[in-house]
Amino acid sequence: MGIKIGICGAGRFAEAFVPLFKAHTLTSEVVIADLIKERADALAKKFDIKRTCYSLDELLETDVDAVCIFTQRHLH
Repeated sequence: MGIKIGICGAGRFAEAFVPLFKAHTLTSEVVIADLIKERADALAKKFDIKRTCYSLDELLETDVDAVCIFTQRHLH
């Protein structure tokens, strides 16, 4: 059983980390969250991610073990 990682923010910075998380042997799943549905869905499609959320609150209600915040600094 691996770690489930949630990513909040589906911009370019997140795009650089998704392949790293997916390739890690201890990661069992990556879940994407973004307020802009199209952006979350596009990143999920690009990296074959099964689950997306459309808010941080929705992401936090899932069973992820950790959340990476990849939004702009002023939004943290």
